[in-house]
Formats: sequence, structure tokens, C-alpha cells
Amino acid sequence: MSIQRPGKLFSSKWAEYGDRFNIEDTGADHRNGRADIEKGFPKQTMISALKGGVPPWGQDHNGILYQITEAIQWMQAGGLPSFNQDFCNKNNGYSKGTIVQGDDPNRPWVLWQCLENNNRFNPNQNKVNIINPQNGWIRYPVISEREGNTLYYNDDGKMLIASPTVITNVYVSSSIGNDETGNGSYKKPFFSIVKAISVTPPSGGVTIYLKAGDSFYLSPNGKIDSVIKDGPTNYYVSNRFIDFRAYDDPELDKASRYMDETTGDWQWAVCVTNINRPKIILLWNVKTTVNENGQRVLNGAFIYGLAGTDTAYKLNFFGMVFDIDDVDGYSNVPSGTWGGFIAPGTNILFQGCIFNNLPNVKGKWIAGGGQPVDAVYLFKYRNLFLDNRKGVRFFSTPSKWNISASEPGNEQPFPFKNSPYRIIKDNVMTCLGRNSVFNDTIEIINNPAPSYKNLTTNFQIDMDG
Repeated sequence: MSIQRPGKLFSSKWAEYGDRFNIEDTGADHRNGRADIEKGFPKQTMISALKGGVPPWGQDHNGILYQITEAIQWMQAGGLPSFNQDFCNKNNGYSKGTIVQGDDPNRPWVLWQCLENNNRFNPNQNKVNIINPQNGWIRYPVISEREGNTLYYNDDGKMLIASPTVITNVYVSSSIGNDETGNGSYKKPFFSIVKAISVTPPSGGVTIYLKAGDSFYLSPNGKIDSVIKDGPTNYYVSNRFIDFRAYDDPELDKASRYMDETTGDWQWAVCVTNINRPKIILLWNVKTTVNENGQRVLNGAFIYGLAGTDTAYKLNFFGMVFDIDDVDGYSNVPSGTWGGFIAPGTNILFQGCIFNNLPNVKGKWIAGGGQPVDAVYLFKYRNLFLDNRKGVRFFSTPSKWNISASEPGNEQPFPFKNSPYRIIKDNVMTCLGRNSVFNDTIEIINNPAPSYKNLTTNFQIDMDG
């Protein structure tokens, strides 16, 4: 006879409302007949009371049967085992082929399959959308690629299939978009940038179109009231290569056609003065602690932003305006080491962008923070910093950073004075060349301070700041 499905489930646990003891793993009072997990019922309970034995405790019977049926009931209800470090260490790690749920309560949908014996690594430390094994674990069901199709999880935990025909152009509008009813199309755009990113494959090229003239708060739900407190440092974009572009601006469309016809390079269109740029408003991310009086106090503030797999993601911003909400509101709050709008490890391009303001205190910055890894920052064609305060900051302490800015006048494809368009002023090298733009003191670039030994630029740093 083959194994049959049980006809009756444990709708209740054994002795759920009865008298029972909590059965310890070890250390029970064996002399008095108490049981524990490691030794079970002791030898004394197996000897007649006439010969000095003691009877077993009914509460121990109820206790162990309660614990056993509790585990069975959990499995019958569809529960999966979750990673447990203490259990793992005591049993010499997980075995090859086992499947566990991650221990992150915010992502209960993430499952991991073990690929090696004696595996003690916590899979919750792994990236959720990486195809290759990490620390002896792999996502389950397995993320895979075959014949141009990719099985993957989106950022909401849903498993999807991306084929070569998948549309990776997503439209966003804060004036007419909706994250609940929209689908990211031109006619039904999303409301927030984060929602637009979350529905795209975790790797490969993506274009996020932002409606010209709209303002977009970079926060989890796109609203100014959602500044994160004691939550994630930033939004994780995985391995994506993301272009941010404007749409629905007739002037940009007309300038693009003109530039393409006269120069063969339509990208100059994002640098003209009269286009209607989308505005990305950066918000503060704060950390709090509870003091001795039980009051929650603010002890850290930095700018919420975007991060991805180190050296494997790329962000390109074309024709955007950047602003910081309440730029000086957290000036006196420590920054910690969490990061900024642009985390380390990226390759990022700004082209035709305008920066309205920057933090003006030591410890606050736009780019960097956290562990130093390779990063490339390219300011191409024309970019304009409108904030001329001497103490403004852009970068935290860099390491292995390559910062490059276009040399005005050397890359113009034609004399702009003869065109119907004016090009925005470029002052990147003037602004970033100031000592004060970096979060720490810096010596001349040919003989840098130790923390800047891996910083390279194509312009000289002004020692006078």
C-alpha cells in the first residue's frame, strides 16, 4: 500500500488547552522523572516505583506532543521552514537540496535552495535577483535564462517572464499617474519613480519617462509624506541600466529633431534652455533612537536615493532638474555613514541637468557614503549648478572614484550661436573643482590626502575651496 494523504488535519494542537510543561532541549530534572528533548524520559521513569523509580509526568507527555503537533500543523497549513541561525549552527549547517524561507519579515515570499552541505551562511544576506549562486544558496524557484527569455522576480516578489518582446519603457506622471490603476503606459502612467522601476526586469536596459514639468518626490510611494524613518537606506535597483528621460514636451521634441538633422546628435536637445524639464525632488531619510526617558529622538539624516549591485548598475539622467526638499532642515543632525541619493558602486551620467541646490554642511552630500567601491561619475555636454554657496557638498569621502566633466567648447558639434537654440551654461568643473564640494579636506590632486588617493578627475581641484 502506497503512502496516503492524511484524512484528518491537526486543526488543534495536542493538549492545546490542557496541562503541559514546556519541554527544554536539555537540563531537565531527570532524578524527579522530568523529560527533555536530548534524553527524552530518563531511566528512572522506566523502573518500578517499588524499586526506586519515579513515574513520568503527564505534563511532559502533553508538552512534547504539543510541540510535535504544533510543527505538523504548521506544515499542514502550508508553512515553510525559515532560516534559523541557532538551528543551523547546532546541526552543522543546512544540507544540499533543502529549501528555506528567508528570515527577512519584510520579504516572506523569498525562498532559497541550498546547494552544498554544511552551509551556515544566512541566505537573507544575498541579493534576491541574482541568477548565479550566492554563498551556497540560489533563489527558489531558480532564476534562469533560456533562448532569450528570463524567469525573474520583480521587486514586489512576483515571478515574471521577460522575453525579447517585453516593453521596458515605463511612463510616470505625478499629475495624472496612479500606482494602483496605472500600467506604466503612455496613456496610463504610474505616479512614482519607485513603482516604475519595480515592475521592470532586475537587469538590462530600462527607460523611465518622466512627464515634462511634473515634480517627482523620490520616496517609496512618490509622496513627500513618506520620508523613511528607521527604514531602508535607499531603493535597490539591482543590475538595471536605467535611462531617465522627459516626455510630452513639444519644445524638446522639436529641439531633438533639429539637433538630429543638423548635428547628428539629438542628445544636445536636453541641454537647451527653453525645454520643460521634469523635476526630481530628493527627500531626507532619518534615523531615530530611543533615549533613557523612552522618547524617540532624531540622531541621523541623509538623502534617500538609489542603489544597486556594486559596479553592475548604471543610471543616466537626461534633461532633469534636481532639488532637495528642505535642504537645510537637517543641517545640525549627524549624517552617519549610510549614503546619499547616489550610492557608491555605480556608473552614472548627468547630461543637460540642472541642480537647484546642494547640502551646505559637512556630513551631508548627494553622492557616496557607505563602503568605498569603484564608481564613475560623468557630467556630459552641459550641466548647471545654480547653488553658488561656497560650502555646498556633492561627494562624500571617495575611494576609487573617477569623476569626469566635459570641457566646455571642446565638444560642440557646431556653432550654437547660429542655431535657434540657446544652450545652458556649464559650470561643472568650476563647482566640482572647489575643495568644499567634497565632504572632507583635500590636498592638491597630484599629491592627495590618503582618503583621496584613488580619486581621479579630468580637472584640477581648487585648494582654496
